[in-house]
Amino acid sequence: MTTDNSAAEYASRCIRALGLTANDTERAIIWCYDNPPKRPLPKVAGERNRQLWISQMNRDGLDMMAESLNGGEATGGMVDALANAIITQFIKDNRPEILDFYERMQTERLEIKKKLSELRHKEPTLQPEEA
Repeated sequence: MTTDNSAAEYASRCIRALGLTANDTERAIIWCYDNPPKRPLPKVAGERNRQLWISQMNRDGLDMMAESLNGGEATGGMVDALANAIITQFIKDNRPEILDFYERMQTERLEIKKKLSELRHKEPTLQPEEA
């Protein structure tokens, strides 16, 4: 199975064009709007939050890194763990507000679930009416 590199090539074009301003989200969005991809980007199959398309070169690099960290043995899920760690560190270094937002959202979800369970626990149980 080969990886479609059109998304990686498109991102590369964007970064080359924007240079040091590529980390400015607004400029990147404007560039993408003004410069649509030359070929259609691959469609994601399955759940969106479970797949990330990367170039074959990056996949091979992660695979080699995982093997070297694991003593040259088969890696199992280590490639995904490395990719996740690298992306997370990149976000922490360049856009920490994204992680702050995510953590606040998770905290709010937990609080909402807790309040709902408390309300359900305090809710009186309904008894069938006798006719």
